Amino acid sequence: MRTFSGRRTCLASGSRARRNSRLPPSFDWTLYEDHQQGGGRNRGDGGNKSPIFRRWQQKVFAQEISLASRVLSERYGMENRALALINDERDLQRAPLASVAGLKYALRGLAGRMNLDRDVLFLVISSHGASEPAIAVSNSDLPFNDMTDEDLAQGLSDSGIKWRVIIISACYAGGFIDALKNPRTIVITAAAADRTSFGCSNDRDLTYFGEAFFRDALPEARSLRDAFERAKTAIALRERREHVDASKPQAYFGAEMEAKLAAMKDHAPHP
Repeated sequence: MRTFSGRRTCLASGSRARRNSRLPPSFDWTLYEDHQQGGGRNRGDGGNKSPIFRRWQQKVFAQEISLASRVLSERYGMENRALALINDERDLQRAPLASVAGLKYALRGLAGRMNLDRDVLFLVISSHGASEPAIAVSNSDLPFNDMTDEDLAQGLSDSGIKWRVIIISACYAGGFIDALKNPRTIVITAAAADRTSFGCSNDRDLTYFGEAFFRDALPEARSLRDAFERAKTAIALRERREHVDASKPQAYFGAEMEAKLAAMKDHAPHP
């Protein structure tokens, strides 16, 4: 697989509901490592792999994260080395549980394997969301707190990871943008801060955003911005056709991060 310079990745998934709701059980965070060619610090191999975090909540979120992992890996040449934190009441023993504290711990561990001056972190979250804003975190009756925009911003800041691409597929996810944006960060969300998104029922394979962005747009797009614009257009058309209130996906493209991605090799299709 072709390597690239300076990329890292993170993915996450969960479920969409109000903060005080009792949600279905199961979250999974997964880490993939990514290093500069010849400059990585991972076991001395100097290769380029990518870190990815995942959170599972319902089947649809698990499948969306699986697709996101595959598409991002193919697009950016990632080799899967994973650390999983999973909330699943069917089996509480097979992996560490996912929580806000667990994510922060994992981010710090990931930062320790990155070249922080060059590597890029991709964090993808698919979950239920609340308008506070917050991402729902639950596992049976365990007393987990939901993840707020401040929690995520603090975890990223404490990790020392500088270069970041954050993709959040959840209702009200646009509310996370202000807390996360800076010139070295790209934030893409499935909905505006005051809007719900669609397709999170457990009988679906992907959310509307997951289909439009990860399945349809990103594999063929020239860039992340191009993928977002394609997905945004497709979602708007679908929502008008189905007579539902528009989710209005949002994005913030930090100038330095966008320029860095443009300068790095990837597997984007050629015209």
